[in-house]
Amino acid sequence: MNPEILEALNKAMENDMPGVLCTVIGKNGSTPSRIGTRMWVNTDGSSVGSVGGGLLEHKVIREGLMMLKKGLRHQVYRDELTAEVDAPEGSICGGATVIFMEIIGRVRRVIIFGGGHVGAAVAEAASFAGFDVCLWDDREEFANKERIPWGVTFSGPLEEALEEIPFSQGTYAVVCTRAHAMDGEVLRLLENRDLSYVGMLSSRAKREALFNALKEKGVSAAYLEKIFTPIGISIGAGSPQEIAISIMAEIIGVDQGKITR
Repeated sequence: MNPEILEALNKAMENDMPGVLCTVIGKNGSTPSRIGTRMWVNTDGSSVGSVGGGLLEHKVIREGLMMLKKGLRHQVYRDELTAEVDAPEGSICGGATVIFMEIIGRVRRVIIFGGGHVGAAVAEAASFAGFDVCLWDDREEFANKERIPWGVTFSGPLEEALEEIPFSQGTYAVVCTRAHAMDGEVLRLLENRDLSYVGMLSSRAKREALFNALKEKGVSAAYLEKIFTPIGISIGAGSPQEIAISIMAEIIGVDQGKITR
């Protein structure tokens, strides 16, 4: 592998800066690509290495940026190159290139707002499923390492905690605080954050009342429509542990592109 790509991979892993590794895994016909060649795509659209240059590279970079925006973990991209349309003048290129694209350096993280029974159960389930865990509660006795040993905890004023909590693509927010008004404040402050998912523990009646109040405070309807609430897959869950399983099933479905909103 290109040493520059290895350096980019190490930087992504060390600094939680995702990028897309693109590897040519198949080709037929006359194309500028070679099987096994790789290219790294950064979040700003810059790249290291090459999968063939020209228009193909431009398309792959565009696909990579779309993956980062959507939070997709991997995909297989097939490009058809025709001499009449895509090849440079005088070239006899024509054929297909198949490229495996995967995001590397993307940390899957669940941020839980509320350290009660459900919040604690979600923290444990998320950690078990391989996600990084952050949990906030305004009460220190509900957000500490002894009660929540599966991740990092934050307590105290919400706005101060939000300055420290890491947000990035691949971050999933679960809102289950001790009060409806507090849930609303969390949702209001999460608007415009870089999140792949926001879900709130609620009934449908609570959701409607809370969303109406948030709209009056200037929260956009488009943002509210994307919130998963009632949260979790409908499996008849009752206990905090069952609810946590339903929530994590939904988050994993979103993470894998099987569930959209």
